[in-house]
Amino acid sequence: MQLKPTNQKLNVTHVDFETFAALIRSEPQKVSTSTRVYDVKSTSGGKAIGIASGDDYLVIDLI
Repeated sequence: MQLKPTNQKLNVTHVDFETFAALIRSEPQKVSTSTRVYDVKSTSGGKAIGIASGDDYLVIDLI
C-alpha cells in the first residue's frame, strides 16, 4: 500500500487491520511533506506505531 501525500486532515472512523498493518515499517514511511510513520517499541515492550509531524509526535500502542 502506497500512501499519497496530502495536506488534508485525517478523519478515520474505521481502518481494517491489513491497511493499518501496512503502516508499520522498519523504515519511516513518508505520508506527507512533514509527516512520517515509524515502527517503534511501546513503553510496555510491545509493538507501537509512531507518527511524527514537524516537532509533534504521537505514539499508538498496538494491542
